[in-house]
Amino acid sequence: MAAGRLVPEQLIPKLTIDAELRLHEIDALFLKLLRMFAPFGPLNTRPVFMSRNLQVLGTPTIVGGNHLKFKVRDAGAAFEVIGFGMGHYLPRVQQAESGLDLVYVIEENEYNGRKTIQLRAKDLR
Repeated sequence: MAAGRLVPEQLIPKLTIDAELRLHEIDALFLKLLRMFAPFGPLNTRPVFMSRNLQVLGTPTIVGGNHLKFKVRDAGAAFEVIGFGMGHYLPRVQQAESGLDLVYVIEENEYNGRKTIQLRAKDLR
């Protein structure tokens, strides 16, 4: 039997954010610099970023069962966002309009031979 009890605060997962970015700072050169830190794994995790007050563009959708897909814009730059297993956030994203705070990792997505930068959501509010 455990000597103590967990308090509710101990059950909340912690998320470490490495840096806050504006979307216009993310480009091919930035992605190239990130790749220099690879390979990523348990002892060398992918950098996690945050951007604030993003505008949601278009209509957010659920794809592949429970994955949230939408597009965000900030200061003239726009990116696709995928949130694996984050379908339950759909109402929050739909209501955000402008002012969405997003925590994400930056990835390169290849589809039909076309490579683009995409943001993989880790959390949002």
